[in-house]
Amino acid sequence: MVVCSLAMFAAENGINEAIRSPFDAIWWGISTLSTVGYGDVYPRTDEGRVAAMVLMILGIGLFGAITATITSFMVESDVTGERSAGDRLRELQGLYAEGLVTAAEFESRRQSLVE
Repeated sequence: MVVCSLAMFAAENGINEAIRSPFDAIWWGISTLSTVGYGDVYPRTDEGRVAAMVLMILGIGLFGAITATITSFMVESDVTGERSAGDRLRELQGLYAEGLVTAAEFESRRQSLVE
């Protein structure tokens, strides 16, 4: 966002009356990245439009990645209270590391969890 805002400032300063300072470009960058896009500041040069396109694509990708991460976290945690096989395997490995489970017990239980 900062790079695209600086590119916007470099391309539009002196041409676009809405971009008079780097802060104006940062304001544009934040409103564009957040997809709010008030419309008070918009690019007029081809270079500014390229910076805008790059920032729009990055913004969509960023929000998609955040949504995917949150969704992945929610899917992995079991709502019913049951622990997943991966959670039980990690717990079993901890017990084995602490010496509370023998090697034979560990291997037997690990095999049943893997299956």
